[in-house]
Amino acid sequence: MKLNIPYVLILFLLSVAAQCTDDGSEDYDKAIRYLQSDECEKALEYVNRSIEKDSTNAAYLELKGDIFERKEKYHEAIDFYNKVLDINCELVDVRHKKCKILYCTKDYDQTIACCEATLEIVPTHKESINLENLAEIKIAEMSGKPIRKDDDPDEINETYQEILDSYDEIIEIDNNYSSAWNNKGVLLGTLQMYNDSVACFDEAIRINSSSSSVAVAWNNKGKSMDLLGRDEEALECYNKSIELDPYLAEALHNKCMFLKRVNQPKSEIYFDKANNIDSEMKYQGLLYKDTV
Repeated sequence: MKLNIPYVLILFLLSVAAQCTDDGSEDYDKAIRYLQSDECEKALEYVNRSIEKDSTNAAYLELKGDIFERKEKYHEAIDFYNKVLDINCELVDVRHKKCKILYCTKDYDQTIACCEATLEIVPTHKESINLENLAEIKIAEMSGKPIRKDDDPDEINETYQEILDSYDEIIEIDNNYSSAWNNKGVLLGTLQMYNDSVACFDEAIRINSSSSSVAVAWNNKGKSMDLLGRDEEALECYNKSIELDPYLAEALHNKCMFLKRVNQPKSEIYFDKANNIDSEMKYQGLLYKDTV
């Protein structure tokens, strides 16, 4: 059988063209969809195909970091975020993802260094200021730094006052940044300024449309109400928090502590639920929760 040469040539050219346009973007899109449906292994399979086709594509490398973060393989995630930053050091969102992992893994000194690097690029990056504040608080707590000077109720320690001032700066940048309101409220609560903390939590509740974050603010408001002796309002806050997020361990734990204090039955149900989520809560009192 005699071949039609022009036809074969056309097929060859089409094949070459297809290979040239196969830059990994289709596999990348599939990887995103699998990650969105929490199928991490399939997402990893497809993003690896993308990287094989373009190993210097920052978006592909960032996505692989995101997949490792979802899998709680934090060192691997940071490795890939670093590869992205080697390509473009001014990708602030990627740098902030790295900062968040450092904070969540309790590497507070490196968290601060990472946030400072981000703020050199964007001095008003509110998420980095917020995260740096949280790391500063953790370091102060670990070092046993008292929250007040010489136990004077009117003299806040300079470190904590600077952090409070910093939250005010963030709120000035973005009055609707709920994490700043929530975390300022947590610090005010720690300083036993409970009425002021409640006002901050009310702002976080008003602003935020994310159920899990709103649940955190409701729990925190509940703790401040609890410590103010406003029992009915405290219980209402804990119930609202648990309704929005049934797996928020702090709210379950706080409700258990509240019910035990007022001699209500079935308090241990909430204790068991909280302990199954986070066993470290077993020996703690009422708990606030920050948001990164």
